[in-house]
Amino acid sequence: MLHPVAQHFVAQHRSVIYRVSVVLVATTLICPPLVAETWTSLRGTHSVDAKMLGLWGDSVILLLSNGRRVSVKLDALRSESRIQARELARSMNSSREERINALKGQAVAAAAPAPNPLPVPPAAPQYVPPQPNQPPANFFAQVDQALASGHILAIYDSLPPSYRQDVNEIVRASAQQVDPSTWAGLFGTVQRLGDLIETRQKWFVSSPRVQALPPEQRVMAEGPLITLAGLLRVGFQPEAMQLEKLQTMDFRQWLVERDQAMAPYLAQLFHQMGGDAIRQINIESDNNGVVVASINVGGSQKKVTYVMVEDYWVPKSLADQWSASAEAWKQDPRSNLVAALTAASASVQPIAPFLDALASSRDAGSFHQAMESVFTPAETIVTSVAALMGRGAAGGRGAAGYGSYDDMMYEDDMDMLYEDEMDMEMEMEMEMEMEMEMEMEEDM
Repeated sequence: MLHPVAQHFVAQHRSVIYRVSVVLVATTLICPPLVAETWTSLRGTHSVDAKMLGLWGDSVILLLSNGRRVSVKLDALRSESRIQARELARSMNSSREERINALKGQAVAAAAPAPNPLPVPPAAPQYVPPQPNQPPANFFAQVDQALASGHILAIYDSLPPSYRQDVNEIVRASAQQVDPSTWAGLFGTVQRLGDLIETRQKWFVSSPRVQALPPEQRVMAEGPLITLAGLLRVGFQPEAMQLEKLQTMDFRQWLVERDQAMAPYLAQLFHQMGGDAIRQINIESDNNGVVVASINVGGSQKKVTYVMVEDYWVPKSLADQWSASAEAWKQDPRSNLVAALTAASASVQPIAPFLDALASSRDAGSFHQAMESVFTPAETIVTSVAALMGRGAAGGRGAAGYGSYDDMMYEDDMDMLYEDEMDMEMEMEMEMEMEMEMEMEEDM
């Protein structure tokens, strides 16, 4: 180990070298390369090759081949040398201004809240809906390929036609029962949060909170979480999420519009999470329209029995209870939906008061400070989102792409593609609410 005096000397030496290096780099950027020119005296009796360093008042500063610098009055030079001096001066000034502006632009870009323009995911692969009357393996592969390409529309299109009609009626009836202010507050807050993260992503990623994360979690914050924010910003645009649309618009057409907006982000999320396949399906038996399939999702294996309904394969458990469940929803579309929306609103509304502080931040420092106010209520949501996205960037179920797909979509021996979506949403939001309550108790 060096003596303290020696350490101080080394530190000072490095500081001097650094400062000299900065000056040299700045000089190189600002000053254009110098080329020797010929300069001739007024009477034409003397000429010299020298590099013009600049024009100072009525004198030209020249660098001779021997390293000497001389100042020569313009009046002492021939007209062509005087013209040459003024042209070189204009060129040098123009080049210097361009480089200074470039440096300023780089400084502005470095301090900007996000890249300009915002990066957007590549277009999702073209959507191909699942086809009816297919062998089970082909049908499942079509659904999985569409989902891996980001097309949530495949979940709806993989249902039998009569089931889709039931869904249309349930959605329209439920939309009539929803409180508009609750609906707008919920999706407005979610969309605004996504907008603030994506449009200030450089500030978000540079925050001490994110930089202090373990490497695998920081990778998640710098990649999938930014993509998710873009998904929320674009997918939940206020004009698209107007309640009146669900009350009056054909539900599939509404889904088509949301699918087109969200598919690129969902496809990129799937790729970022390392997914190469949603699931592996092995058909164990196919007997008189009844199929038993062994399904592996992220290392978790399950057997599911499928039956064909109106030329579409659905889990037998879903087919057995569909009529009764759909009828119950039609008779009382308000009860479960209101509970789900209330739970969801309780989860996101604590963030709403802090979004103004984030939106009004004018630099990275103020944004980081505002983030501290948001993180405490947001940690529950971020934790839940991370769980849905795979409970981690590497290993476990996260490596499979849709990390908790099995938990979400397989329950009570029902295939993951056909879980009752509204019941699933309600359970998920109840879990989020319980987690928030537990964290609040721990904090107290």
